[in-house]
Amino acid sequence: MKLVIDCNVFVSAALGSKVCLGVLEKAFLHNRVLYSDEIFDEIIKTFTKPKLLKVKKRGVALLETLADLGHLVESIDHKTTLPDKDDRVYLNAALTAGASMIVTGNTKDFPQDLCGEVRILTPREFLEMPT
Repeated sequence: MKLVIDCNVFVSAALGSKVCLGVLEKAFLHNRVLYSDEIFDEIIKTFTKPKLLKVKKRGVALLETLADLGHLVESIDHKTTLPDKDDRVYLNAALTAGASMIVTGNTKDFPQDLCGEVRILTPREFLEMPT
């Protein structure tokens, strides 16, 4: 199954969330994790924020995992209007590459009626899905 993982899942994993660490493990072991250059850049930028400097090393390690095991896609702007315009990069990558889901801690930022066939799941919902 193809999926996109929101930056907040990577941040929570770096901060020690067992659920988000489990999401990344399950995603990379059993699925095709997609990302675009824009997604990668947002994650890098996020880990340079002063409040995350204490976990920057872990964040870089997670980014290396994404680069090594994830699948880079050149996404097309689908012009979808989301509550937070910065989240369009995730939906664009998912729609362009035919992903079946986006895993995010901020489901309110991805109203299902605006995301078409792409399911929006919380980290816990993703973990509870059968492999």
